[in-house]
Amino acid sequence: MKTIALLLSICFLFSCATVTGKREEEQGPAPVAEEYYGNAVAMIDRGDIAGGLNQLIQARTADPESEKIRNKYEETVSRLEISIRYDRTTVKRGRPIPGPLTCRITYRTEEKKNPVTGMEVRFRFIRGHGILTDRATTDDMGIARCYVERVDGFEDSVVIEAVPLLDTGKKTILILNMSRRFAFTEISILDSPHRVFVSDIGSRNGGLDVLKLCTGLKRVLEENGFTDVKCTYEKDAELTGRALALEEDAVVALRQSGSETLILVTVKTSFISQQEVDFFVSGADIQVRFVDPAGAAGYGNEISARGAGPTRDRSSLQAVDNALDLMINDIDSYLKELRREYGI
Repeated sequence: MKTIALLLSICFLFSCATVTGKREEEQGPAPVAEEYYGNAVAMIDRGDIAGGLNQLIQARTADPESEKIRNKYEETVSRLEISIRYDRTTVKRGRPIPGPLTCRITYRTEEKKNPVTGMEVRFRFIRGHGILTDRATTDDMGIARCYVERVDGFEDSVVIEAVPLLDTGKKTILILNMSRRFAFTEISILDSPHRVFVSDIGSRNGGLDVLKLCTGLKRVLEENGFTDVKCTYEKDAELTGRALALEEDAVVALRQSGSETLILVTVKTSFISQQEVDFFVSGADIQVRFVDPAGAAGYGNEISARGAGPTRDRSSLQAVDNALDLMINDIDSYLKELRREYGI
């Protein structure tokens, strides 16, 4: 009898466990989703919009088929509004952007717009790169602040994106339809691209003197704080000459981007005389012109110098060196004046 009673007890317990398991299986995630949903409604009613949305995300995760939960989430998000404020300052490479970039998030009711507290906002560079506050949380005024500590690299603009997000710890949702962008299009003249084009006209030595001149021009620009300088040896001296004369089609043909300042240089060497067996005299004429992104002429000059050497080629090289020294000194003075003018 004891054995029979024990068996009946085991069967009863197993049967109960099976029935309970079946009921939980039949109920599925609905009770959990309803709990999250109830918490969300209560939070939203008392003004905790960020907390309520996080609860709705968890409710949708528990029961993704629930139309009620989806509608409440979409209706709540549709009442959110975002505005941004920032100072459209001139951006300088290696420097911070003054002041914070601010996002204000509000929740619209029938009566007024209330600040949303405790909502996270993600910030990131869309154009350019550097160091910034990548996440910030809205305060009691609904404001999230991003501080840009340094801008390291960019071409013709810097753009930073702000996107509100919901983070449950297990899942992160970006509210992409509320993304906003901070655009900085004023770039410091020191960081705007400067492209040097050098051409030689009738040089005997295959452009070796031109390479040295190109390097010297690049160096003086960098010593004056210009950070984006590239130098190109342009074989088509006629094209460079026409660009020097500000012929629009020639300037367009050389320019690679609309933000470039072109520095156009032509060098022409000429043999003057042989005064001894090993004493030659040559001359060098260098023309240079800066052309700004709008196609207008900036600095321009023409320098002539002579040089002597034991061979014709050596005298030519010396003439270019002498003209280069004069040109570099003149450009250096111009750049220092330009920096004073811009206060940099």
